[in-house]
Amino acid sequence: MTKRIEELEALIASLREELRHAEAALWEEKSRQPAIGDYVRCPLTNFHGRVTRIIPRPHGRPWVEIRPYLAEGLPGSGTLDLYDNWELIDAPEGDDTFSFTSRSNELPIASIAWPSKARDTHRVKTRYYLVK
Repeated sequence: MTKRIEELEALIASLREELRHAEAALWEEKSRQPAIGDYVRCPLTNFHGRVTRIIPRPHGRPWVEIRPYLAEGLPGSGTLDLYDNWELIDAPEGDDTFSFTSRSNELPIASIAWPSKARDTHRVKTRYYLVK
């Protein structure tokens, strides 16, 4: 056996060991649970956003609630449940503008128009409610 063959076999052995470590790290990253603040995407709807709530389940993947990321500087104002249909993604460009890291104490106020109980049925009375 020549010296070159021994060097190549040693190189192959070290590369196989690196491959085993890389495969283990890949499996660990693919199977890790999201944390609050991580970005996830729904493969079915392609909605993506930052995780605001994680509901662990005894069997299967945890259910995930996100605050959708619509565009740079335009975060969503509500939350979506992705249930167990999610995958981890990298943060979008311009992440600084998406400042919602968890459930905010400030709830958006939405105006909801309810018909007035007065005699004029054509009038609409606006009431304001806190919405989650």
